[in-house]
Amino acid sequence: MKAIMYHYVRPFNPDLPGLNHLHIDDFRKQLDYFEENFGFVSKEDFANAFVSGKVPDGVILTFDDGLKCHYDYVLPELKARGLWGFFFITTGIYETKQLLGVHKIHMLLAASDHKKIYDQLQEIVTPEMLSDKGMDGFTTSYSLLTDNEYSMEVKRTLNFYIAYEYRNAVIEQLLSLNGLTHYNSVADFYVDHTEIKALHDAGMMVGSHTVNHFVMSKLSPGEQVIEIRDSMKYLESICQDIPYRSFCYPYGGAHTFTPETELILADNDYKMAFSIEHKDIHAADVLSRPFALPRYDCNTYPYGQVRKSLVQ
Repeated sequence: MKAIMYHYVRPFNPDLPGLNHLHIDDFRKQLDYFEENFGFVSKEDFANAFVSGKVPDGVILTFDDGLKCHYDYVLPELKARGLWGFFFITTGIYETKQLLGVHKIHMLLAASDHKKIYDQLQEIVTPEMLSDKGMDGFTTSYSLLTDNEYSMEVKRTLNFYIAYEYRNAVIEQLLSLNGLTHYNSVADFYVDHTEIKALHDAGMMVGSHTVNHFVMSKLSPGEQVIEIRDSMKYLESICQDIPYRSFCYPYGGAHTFTPETELILADNDYKMAFSIEHKDIHAADVLSRPFALPRYDCNTYPYGQVRKSLVQ
């Protein structure tokens, strides 16, 4: 069984020429490819695998971050094909009314010169802000993407290395320096409550992507509990009959969570969690370690690549 991960799925936006996204037409082509070569796993067979250990052949689809394009473009396509998918929602934005830091960074890099942003970052960030620069795994994050060296280092610094007490102020300063403070409309960027409920009612699986989209391994156990417990509580207040609790680690990869994270998920009655590791899901995964299920990035397979080159 193969789990496939998606983020932005949308048409090209000339106002954000460097946005790393999968064009909706290529998404359709990739679904055709999966149908022809692997087929798709039913919800029932997927859920039963965690009881029986019998892992079905085929593909399951996962969509991260609760983006508006998932409702506008992905949902109609899945409904037309009789397919389902996991939609992982980060809930904190409904309280803060602010784009997540990770998405502010995307907007920054999509609209601006990457070397310019990198140079500005070197001027702003001081060594004491980079409390986690040496943490295992962080230095190789984004190495599988097609980003250039400047965008990768900007992402690593602002998503992994920098301490959270400084992060938002640094991102806001970069946005201001580049005249991009207008990119902060939650209503235009994410699904709203009605759309979350519509995803659920259409047979999609709504799952947790934490409250704040923080790297779980950077948080204390108590902070992790809040991210895991409160996000699902919020989603269940919108979709009262979610059949089972599912979770997706922000950023993904083994370095983004800890054994403690997996225990907290189990203690909060989650059934499974997805990370990022480019391999199939086997019986040992669903039976022995259901809170570290591997996923492929969509760009691993035909038609999953970005059409436009990123801003250099």
